[in-house]
Amino acid sequence: MGDGAFGSGELGNTRTTFLPTDLPAFPCLEPDLMPRAVTSPLDLYVAPEPERDMYGVKLDLGGWRYVLDKNAVFYGPGWYPFHKHVPRREKDPTAPLNDRLVPTGQTVPAPVRISPDVENRSWRNEYVQLTPVDHRVEARLQLYAGDDQGCPLVRTVTLQIDLGARRVTLPDQIPAGPLRHQAAVKGERILALLAAALQERGHGASEPRAVLGPWDRGDPPGTDA
Repeated sequence: MGDGAFGSGELGNTRTTFLPTDLPAFPCLEPDLMPRAVTSPLDLYVAPEPERDMYGVKLDLGGWRYVLDKNAVFYGPGWYPFHKHVPRREKDPTAPLNDRLVPTGQTVPAPVRISPDVENRSWRNEYVQLTPVDHRVEARLQLYAGDDQGCPLVRTVTLQIDLGARRVTLPDQIPAGPLRHQAAVKGERILALLAAALQERGHGASEPRAVLGPWDRGDPPGTDA
C-alpha cells in the first residue's frame, strides 16, 4: 500500500508503506550491487503490550534527526553503507599458545546503533538498532507509549527500511493514533540518515563523519554538519 509521504495527520492502522519526498538522490550503484527479487517482506514485530521502564525517556518529535553512534564501522559497497572487517583466527607466532585475529580483506554489512542528535547522553528507549538484511534494513525501536502512574511505558516495534525503493513500512499491529504517527516520523528519519550516509559515501568518504553527532565529529558546540 503506497500512501505517499505522511503529513501532519496520523496514519491508519494498516501495513503502511510510504515514500519520503525530501531525501537526496541515492548514488547510482553498479548492476551487480542491485538487489535481487524479494519473495516475502520482513516479519515485522510489535510487542503485544507496552512495558514499564522506570528510566524511559519522553522525547518530543520536534526537529531533531538521527545520528550514528560512533563505533568501528566504515563505508562499504552495496545498498547498505555501514560495514566491518571480516577477520580470521590464526596462531600468534609471538605467543604460540594464543590465537590472534587478522584481517582477510573482506567486509560485511554491520549492525549499528543510532540515536537523536539533540544531546550526547544515554537515550535509553530512544536508541534504535539497525540490522542490514539485503537492500532492506530492519529498524528496532522502543516507542514511548505514555506512562502508568508516573512510570514511562515503552513498546518495542520493528520497521522495514527499503533502500532500493526508498520506502518505510510499518507493521499492521501498531495502533492508529500517536504511537503510529511516532513510528512513521522516526521511520522517515531513519531513512534520511541512511540516505545521508550513502550520499557521503558517494562523495568519496571512506568512513562516516557527516552522520555522526557533533560530539563525535569534534565540532565546536553549535556547529552543524
